[in-house]
Amino acid sequence: IRIPIKPMTTPWTSNGDGTHSRTVYSWNKPATVETEDCAFTQRNLDNGLMRLTCPKCGAEEPELALWSVSLGQIPNEGESENVRKDYTQLMSQRGADSTIPWWDSFVRQGIQLLKAEANYNVTASLAEFQNRLYDFPVLRDGNISGQVILPEDMAKLRKSLRSFGIITDPEKKEAEKDASEADAAADEGVDTLKEPLMSGLSSGRNNVPQWAQHADFILKTFGDTENPVSVKIAIPDIKTQNALISGVYGKEERTNAALKFRYLDIQAGEEPAKRFSSIVTDTSEKVIYEGRADAEGLTFRFFRFSDDQGAEAEINIRGRYAPLRLYLDKNLIRISRSSGKDGKDDQKNSAASYVPLTVKSSDGDDCVIFVKVYFSQQMLAPEDWPSQENWPLLSAY
Repeated sequence: IRIPIKPMTTPWTSNGDGTHSRTVYSWNKPATVETEDCAFTQRNLDNGLMRLTCPKCGAEEPELALWSVSLGQIPNEGESENVRKDYTQLMSQRGADSTIPWWDSFVRQGIQLLKAEANYNVTASLAEFQNRLYDFPVLRDGNISGQVILPEDMAKLRKSLRSFGIITDPEKKEAEKDASEADAAADEGVDTLKEPLMSGLSSGRNNVPQWAQHADFILKTFGDTENPVSVKIAIPDIKTQNALISGVYGKEERTNAALKFRYLDIQAGEEPAKRFSSIVTDTSEKVIYEGRADAEGLTFRFFRFSDDQGAEAEINIRGRYAPLRLYLDKNLIRISRSSGKDGKDDQKNSAASYVPLTVKSSDGDDCVIFVKVYFSQQMLAPEDWPSQENWPLLSAY
């Protein structure tokens, strides 16, 4: 074989996969093969379709309808279905393992632009929406004298929160996944448009979806105006009182308020006050309040004798949802219960919640009485409740 001094090449030949190759012969060097992607050029046809031809190797792509997707505009269901059919037809003509480089690149870059813009807009909207939830009871340590979220407003707020796509029901998500896989599936590009727009925000920031799940639970629980949450407040028996004081305060000298103030009354909102003995011996606990969890204010008054007209000490829990504020007190004590008769814990009441009330007497002594709080529905643990400390600031993202 005569090898020329100057390099010589063979003509470009299509490889049938969107690339073409040629062989290069050089003096005193082994022959090499160069491979490039086909640079297709477009020729519009009369029927509204187009034909793509590579000017180097002459390879042609099958006819394909030209679908345009502008920034910020997602194809509707009909357009997505047509794109899927065209793409699936092309793939079946070329073989299951083949790809169309220009199409894949076009779809991926377009989706990245769409999702980047949509993700920014959705994140900005959610950051603004957060301000509407930054009140009690969604915010655990919301301003006592400030605005609260009313039960009748919670259903609408919950619907708006769930519309952002960061709260998913596991069963519903699995069903949708199975349906989409059965639908058709060689078209990864179009299906990617259905992914949650907030996935980029949630990735690596587990506190965002967790915050949303907890806020959703609170809005659902207290937003059910047909079945409002009720609460019971009880005085535990004297033995439990002494055990709690000893366990919590240890060697600190804290007097049991029940021994100093033998009677107390409790008033919720404008309802008449009811007086009870503060010492319970004949039962494990005595319920002193039963009513709605969103009651407007609670007042505890303490008396030395049953016929005292004026209270010597008073504790006020101000604002709407006063019983719930009692449950969310930073000094709340939760004690796990033993298993039930069937050997399993009752999840709704797996922990008893006790709140210490510090009573200041007229002689300046501080004494303590514990009250027990429990609800008609399951509650989040106080440490899981959204607060100023764990509230994710989406505006920073």
